[in-house]
Amino acid sequence: MKDTDIDNPSSEYHYALLYASGQVAVENDLVDEKFNVGTADTVKLKRTIEMYQWVEEKETKSVSSDEEVTKYTYTKKFVAHKVDSNAFK
Repeated sequence: MKDTDIDNPSSEYHYALLYASGQVAVENDLVDEKFNVGTADTVKLKRTIEMYQWVEEKETKSVSSDEEVTKYTYTKKFVAHKVDSNAFK
């Protein structure tokens, strides 16, 4: 493995996979403007929205060769997608 200047690699490294390591420096604080929260010295800020809602869970068991029993349970959970409770059994 050879060393090269990662900001100005020689032509022998064109189209080659290069590995670089070093210190990361950020100039500005990251801010989520929608919720007015932020953090300093951070490279990436990801917003995840979850809703506390009823979730249906379904468990089906075979009780014989021609009969199945389905049990439905409902719990409140934080989930990242809308749950359509109109489809609950």
